[in-house]
Amino acid sequence: MTFYNYIYMVLYIGAWLYFQWMEAPMPETLPQINLAVSAGFILWAAYSAGYIIVDCLRLRRRNEMSAEHMRQGILLALAHNLPVFLMSGFMLREGFK
Repeated sequence: MTFYNYIYMVLYIGAWLYFQWMEAPMPETLPQINLAVSAGFILWAAYSAGYIIVDCLRLRRRNEMSAEHMRQGILLALAHNLPVFLMSGFMLREGFK
């Protein structure tokens, strides 16, 4: 998922630079596409992290996972999706208007 998010960010920044260098106005649909795609990446990352966290809590409650492994699983889920949250947040905040 991080790979797809990175490729999208590079392509979007490339399109923005193209319109800046050509001194042409950026099409009005690109910011809307950016909003939808970035929000989609955030939702995807939140779902995947949330699924792992819920699974860790469920396994801990059934005593199939130790407390230490539960904490490590939750931290791993958050750390694994952190780049997606940061890149999508950057793309939503900047927007390249």
